[in-house]
Amino acid sequence: MKTIPSFHNLENHGVNRGTHVVTQKMKKNFVILGVYKTRCNSVFTKNFRFQLCFCLILLFSFPIIAQNKRPIHIDKPFIQDFSVKYYLPKDSKVQLKSVFSDRNGVIRIFSSDGLLQPHNGKFLYAGELVADKTYRTIAHKKLLALNTYENQFVMLDNRTVFSNAWAGKLLSNHEVPDAKHFVGGRDFSFMVANESALKFVKDSK
Repeated sequence: MKTIPSFHNLENHGVNRGTHVVTQKMKKNFVILGVYKTRCNSVFTKNFRFQLCFCLILLFSFPIIAQNKRPIHIDKPFIQDFSVKYYLPKDSKVQLKSVFSDRNGVIRIFSSDGLLQPHNGKFLYAGELVADKTYRTIAHKKLLALNTYENQFVMLDNRTVFSNAWAGKLLSNHEVPDAKHFVGGRDFSFMVANESALKFVKDSK
C-alpha cells in the first residue's frame, strides 16, 4: 500500500508548477475532510451530552417515583350518628316516663302530662318538648302507657288498648283497674297489668 504524501511534502518533493493545481485541489479536499471530521465530533459531543443529562435526570428522579408508589390514605365519606337535645321549660314539673319511635321515625314521649313530641331541634341547636296534638280525638283520653306493636304506636288508657294505625281497627277493652303496663303478642293480642293483676286481651275478650 502506497502512502499518499501530504500537500506539504508534495511541494517539498519538487512538485511545483505543473502540479500546483493538483496540490490546491488536494489541499481543498483535506480542508473538506477536516471540516467534516470537526462536524462529526461536534454532533457526537452533543449526543453524548444529551444522553448524559437524560441519565442524570432518571437517576435523581428515581427516589421521587419510588415515594409516589407508597400507599396513600384516601378519605371516604361515612355516616355518623349525632344527637339533638330537647328540653322542657325550666319551671316545668312534668315527669318523662318512656319514649318510642315508629316505622316512620316519628318520636313520641309519654309523660305525666300525656304525649309529648320533640319540636324545632337541629344539629348543635337544642329544641323543646311540646304537647302532641297530632290526633285531637284522643286529647280527652287519660293515657296510662305508651308502647309499639309492629313498629306502630299503641296506647293504653283506663279502659282500652288502642291505636291510630291500621285505620283505627285496634280497640280492645281490658277492664283492668289502674292498669300501668302492657305488651303486645301474636295476632294483636296484649297482656295488660297493674300492681296486682295480669290480664290477656284480644279483640276485647
